[in-house]
Amino acid sequence: MIDPTTQLAAMIRAQFRAQDQRRAAGAASTQDSRVKPETAAHNDTQELQPHLQQLVAMRIRALDADDPNRRRKAFRVFLEGVLMQTFGRDRIDGLAFDQMVDKVMQRMESDAALETLMSEAGELLLADAAHPPTS
Repeated sequence: MIDPTTQLAAMIRAQFRAQDQRRAAGAASTQDSRVKPETAAHNDTQELQPHLQQLVAMRIRALDADDPNRRRKAFRVFLEGVLMQTFGRDRIDGLAFDQMVDKVMQRMESDAALETLMSEAGELLLADAAHPPTS
């Protein structure tokens, strides 16, 4: 049996592979650049829903440019988006959700290789959020 942290890591990796594919293809619009679910690694996840994706990008752009923890916070915002999509917004309780995200982040950060990936992902998220797509 695969533990939930491994499954979540696979989902996150699939999201970033999809993002890299979009970037490499030079996609002009969010809708055109969506990766079909069957092309995501092992069908672990789909793209973040467009509205949720916009919300995540907006929250990342709002992070203080001088905050030394920006990468970690950007990744946390992304992780929250993935979890919201996975569990559904209706099933998320504010405090319990925050505690769950804290525990997932702590568990992921306890793995040095995964922590490095999280930091790199945070940097990519910050770069992407700094250049929102034009419609």
